[in-house]
Amino acid sequence: MANRDFDTAYWDDGYVVIEGLISDKKIDAFLEKHKPENLVLEEVFESYQSYIPRDAYIKSQQIRDILCGEEILQYFNKLNKYFALHLSEARIGTSGIKWHTDYIDQIIEAANDYIGVHVAMSDVDIECGPFELIPGSHKWAKNPEILNHENCKNNHNSCYEYNEQLIDSMGIEPYVFKAKRGDVLFWHGHLYHRGAKIVNWEKGRDVLFGHYYAIGKDEAQRCTDGPPYQRIKNNNGIFYIVGNYHE
Repeated sequence: MANRDFDTAYWDDGYVVIEGLISDKKIDAFLEKHKPENLVLEEVFESYQSYIPRDAYIKSQQIRDILCGEEILQYFNKLNKYFALHLSEARIGTSGIKWHTDYIDQIIEAANDYIGVHVAMSDVDIECGPFELIPGSHKWAKNPEILNHENCKNNHNSCYEYNEQLIDSMGIEPYVFKAKRGDVLFWHGHLYHRGAKIVNWEKGRDVLFGHYYAIGKDEAQRCTDGPPYQRIKNNNGIFYIVGNYHE
């Protein structure tokens, strides 16, 4: 980010890293509550599985303390949007998922309203299979006939192949997130990213992910000042979905 403001760096590069944002106290509370004992990296890797349900944040104060806490809120506020958490994941290693974007359809306004957050719950080095991304790729023109939800659901290999070819053609070196415990990475809904391959299977990386989408001012106002909104609750400024977020 250098000397740029958060919002300038986010819109220019598609991501921002904030070092040491989350305290050891909050990380330890999450791991004590949620991380199962005796997780084996090889056993969970092939399924790309999170060891918490995607909606675990609804009942977990420890998750909301991190993903809906004031530390992250202060940076969301710099984007002048109200964000609602709709998905949480926790892993002990890379997902291994190939280059992709979280918001697939080529609707720029909607992708601008989608943001991912990666919280490093442990130190990460190159042997762990770190999180990688392509700076600036959120602004690339992409083929909507290939990159759309329906096609990527039914023909996901064609989407991965398209993504690989596009990235190779652009010649941009990936940014490797070699994080320290407590570091947080924010990334745009149209930014290419992946979980890199594991080099040393004796090493893992604890990570907590949050996925958010922007809600309107009126919707946020109903959650804040009025009776509890049917699908959204307010956690001191960051909202979270409590209903069916795919409806």
